[in-house]
Amino acid sequence: TLHETGPNGWLDSAPSTGALVHNLGLDSAILRADAAAERRFVLKHGDLTQLPASPAAFLRSPILSARAKLRIAAELIVPGRDPAAGDESLGDFGRRRLGPEALTWLLDPFVTGIHAGDPERISVAAAFPKIAALESKHGGLFRGMIAGARARKKAGASGSPRQGGAAGPGGTLTSLEGGLRTLIEAIAGLLGDRLHLGQPVETIDSGGDEGPFALRFADRCIEADQVILAIPAPAAARLLRPFAPAAAEACRAIPYAPVSVVETLFDRSAVGVDLDGFGFLCPGVEGRRILGSLWTSSIFPGARAPAGKVLLRTLVGGRRQPDLARASESDLLALVLEELEAILAVDGSPERSFITRWQEAIPQYELGHLARVARIDRDLPPRLHLLGNAFRGIGINDCTAAAESVAAKVMAGGGSG
Repeated sequence: TLHETGPNGWLDSAPSTGALVHNLGLDSAILRADAAAERRFVLKHGDLTQLPASPAAFLRSPILSARAKLRIAAELIVPGRDPAAGDESLGDFGRRRLGPEALTWLLDPFVTGIHAGDPERISVAAAFPKIAALESKHGGLFRGMIAGARARKKAGASGSPRQGGAAGPGGTLTSLEGGLRTLIEAIAGLLGDRLHLGQPVETIDSGGDEGPFALRFADRCIEADQVILAIPAPAAARLLRPFAPAAAEACRAIPYAPVSVVETLFDRSAVGVDLDGFGFLCPGVEGRRILGSLWTSSIFPGARAPAGKVLLRTLVGGRRQPDLARASESDLLALVLEELEAILAVDGSPERSFITRWQEAIPQYELGHLARVARIDRDLPPRLHLLGNAFRGIGINDCTAAAESVAAKVMAGGGSG
């Protein structure tokens, strides 16, 4: 059994992570999700309801009422919002443009799956800038999608057949045969003896406008002309406080959601429902004690669990139920098994279980996030760069794309970013 303690993988719809994998010589280890993983489910009134993956499937789907579907169609005539009105939560955006049912059964679980967050707090402009841009540039979501389709047709471009839809973001979930640790180990191997683990930086001296930075460790000090901090926001706040207090305060203000990951291995006969799909998510209105469960052995069949076994990856906690993530291991396992019994008709105890706790699992791009990031950018000294999923995107693709950008600045001797 192979279990991930972090992300499951990345989407192949963006080039940066694929380029990194290629440059590390890992193309032969690429593992793509099974086609069945396009089947994604939402728990609705206690039952698993498949999310539609196409407009035709959406019309037939029971995920929304006929009234709610008409309300979504009316998005074409919903007036745009004045940009001067300020930041807007995804909850308010969803109700305004698509209606309350779409928020409850589509957007809410979407935010749960990506951010483990609360749509009433998440900033749509910060967390989903492409969605916000459709309205700001074109006056609405459908108008923006129509304009994009026309532009692609004019340019002679043809989209990938797996570009996402109501069932999830575009692209195919991709990992590596040995899990994502394969990627980290390859990077570590490339760095060789230049990589020093278990030796945290205690303080940083800025060195003024022209002087080198001084990075102080427990047993030594290193001078550097350029510094990249690829660390969580709270850790960055501690190091920045002496010479960039405004940036430090903005970093400290970025909240995180705790998540505990409970993986359970069962014999296939112990699960009473079909697991031919990606997994399911729980909207907040359902009142469940889990965020959802991914069917890892179905996503990557034969690569994560032995034949005849199923590996389930269940998430607990998040922004709305943080205390559940901090429960004891025995209580965590018990509540997960109770939820899986009710939802998936799981019978009995797992053959094996693995629990991973992340007290600061996922940074929350809540209202005011873009202002906080702008404040950080203004206060950072030249030649010091911040990277990580707390600032401009939480996904692996976001982080590798940001790393490419910062690397280019460093090589050019550029300023902060």
